[in-house]
Amino acid sequence: MAAILIALPDAGTAMALQQALAGQGHPVVVAITAESAVRAAQGVTFDLVITDDRLPAAAGRPLLGWLRSQPQHAGVQALVLSGTAEAVPASATRHLPRPVPLHAVLTAAHEALARLDGRPDPLDPARLDAEALVLSGPAGRCRLTLTELRLLRLLAASRQPAPLAVLRSLLAGTSGQNAVRVHLTHLRRKLAAVAGERAPRIVAESGGYTLQPASEGVRSLAGRAGQRAG
Repeated sequence: MAAILIALPDAGTAMALQQALAGQGHPVVVAITAESAVRAAQGVTFDLVITDDRLPAAAGRPLLGWLRSQPQHAGVQALVLSGTAEAVPASATRHLPRPVPLHAVLTAAHEALARLDGRPDPLDPARLDAEALVLSGPAGRCRLTLTELRLLRLLAASRQPAPLAVLRSLLAGTSGQNAVRVHLTHLRRKLAAVAGERAPRIVAESGGYTLQPASEGVRSLAGRAGQRAG
């Protein structure tokens, strides 16, 4: 688990992020003012902060600058929402240009948390070229749709099963459960096409979906089959 501070002036966005990240087991603190964020950070050491350049300064300086000045937060991962890249402090880990959809913030958060973990690439042996929309591996390569790219990046970055509601938010124009399943079926076929028997598995688990290495996915499927048989 990672301790997360969400310091955003938009309470609705902050609460939506809190619900999604807390649902994956992370302790999450929400602050809608810089002063309340500073108070929270004085009692908790955070691993990740999600903030906005529109948040007023705290203690006479921007929130991220204050956090970086505190020894316990010097290495915190920081995602900053901003209208322009020029307004983002150099100490930010990543800039997310406004307006930014919820799923993009969640994906960036999961990627930041994966860096903290030092986890191996869950797509291995497949490789993803996000800019070219290409998935490649030892058995070949194929093109992805933009929706498939978004789904795959979220699954690869998430440490817990990605909730179905979050996956639905990635689908433009269609949001039904069957639509999610159709896209995931296409992704499974493409992963198998480029990585063969070593392809990571997209597995339904705990009301959501997770990306697992081939051997782990087989064990998970076998375990559920055993439960049904019992």
